[in-house]
Amino acid sequence: MGCKQCPPGLATVQAASTAYSQCVAPPGYCMGNSAAKKCPRGTYTDSFNTLSFCIPCKAGLTTPDEASTSIGACKLATRGYHLTVTQSNRTAAQQTGNPDSSAVGNSSTNSSTGLQSLKNPFFATIAAALCTPNSYQDGETTQQQCTPCPHGLRTEQAGADGVALCLAPPGMQLLPGDGSISDCPVGSYKEGWNLNPCISCGDGLPTDSDGAVSADACYVPPGFGIVRAEGSGTVSAVMCVQSMFGRSAPNYDTRSTRCMACPGNTATADVITGIPASSGYTDIADCQPLPGRGFFPDGVVQPCPVGLWSAGLQQRTCKPCPAAHTTLSEGSTSPKDCVVQPGWAMAGSGLPQPCAKGFYGPGGSAGDANGLCIECPAGWTTAESAEDSASDCRVCLPGYGGPACSQCSYGTYSFGGSRTPCRSCDAGSTSKRGAESATESAAAAAAAAAAAAA
Repeated sequence: MGCKQCPPGLATVQAASTAYSQCVAPPGYCMGNSAAKKCPRGTYTDSFNTLSFCIPCKAGLTTPDEASTSIGACKLATRGYHLTVTQSNRTAAQQTGNPDSSAVGNSSTNSSTGLQSLKNPFFATIAAALCTPNSYQDGETTQQQCTPCPHGLRTEQAGADGVALCLAPPGMQLLPGDGSISDCPVGSYKEGWNLNPCISCGDGLPTDSDGAVSADACYVPPGFGIVRAEGSGTVSAVMCVQSMFGRSAPNYDTRSTRCMACPGNTATADVITGIPASSGYTDIADCQPLPGRGFFPDGVVQPCPVGLWSAGLQQRTCKPCPAAHTTLSEGSTSPKDCVVQPGWAMAGSGLPQPCAKGFYGPGGSAGDANGLCIECPAGWTTAESAEDSASDCRVCLPGYGGPACSQCSYGTYSFGGSRTPCRSCDAGSTSKRGAESATESAAAAAAAAAAAAA
């Protein structure tokens, strides 16, 4: 019958083979669907075999071509790796072997590997190592070192397989025209590994140091608050002044930390004095009473009532005017606003005195703080001293009576103190005009009798 042909690519190890099972794959091939299958790059077989797959090179190594026939063909470093080469004594290497590496030797220059000259009696043992952090290898190579990232850029981990993985780490950036990466300056940050520029926290919003890696590192300084621009939505810090106050410590909430308004009837010193503030206000205690205002027992600031005054600022409460003095309205701001109170007037002694009966005093005024006691119209008087209005002249003087406080006529008298009509004298007696009592009527009668007897 003759000899049968082995399937395509298969062969027998020796002549006179007697069975189909002796058809095997030659070196550089493995078995596949009853035919020989070429070992792809990065694999090899070094003998006749019935393997269903080729032997892979060790991590990081590959072969230049398909159908490699020995581990020695694993001599190129793959992307992200570089070669490591160690020399060892040939005899020792032959004795111990190293199934995890490739060995090359016996030539002064190995053109297929590009390795440095190896001289007998030494072996070169080839392996692969990951590119160290901050370096990369973007092709299959015989290089024993990876390429450093340019401009000081870095990689997140070892084994970078291209320059595209060379990035600026969080908190750093590569500015156009700069030769190397640099920290994000104070007041900016950058998250993640990328080539993006640092992001500003916002005008007036700092960070604790250079190299911030998150927006959470941005803070609002003491005495500042944020404002958000319409349209763009960008934030910036503004000093809390003009009756506004902020926090007393840095605040890392850059979204809602705003200046707060002083309570009613209070203001900050810059408003009260007109002197611009050199720094932002940081406490509600910086909100001081406005002139003419003061704190009341309930803790609320209100206008000073009539008779009290306050200059504001450090004066926390309203102060009373001196005795027998008052103010013309509430909210007075100075002791100069105190005038003599109604019903009183300044005496020659320099002290205020109450207006006597028959006088009234409207009190001091803006033009005359001392006031003046004014006499009631003829026939009229006041019921008490220290009266403050012409309407208080509402009773008759002694010797006057009736609704109009007219002088009592002959034969009548009045004690005063009211507006009752003058009283008639007793029978047989009379009085002079304006008599103030019945006694004056009796005296008039006696005088008349004595005149008649004479």
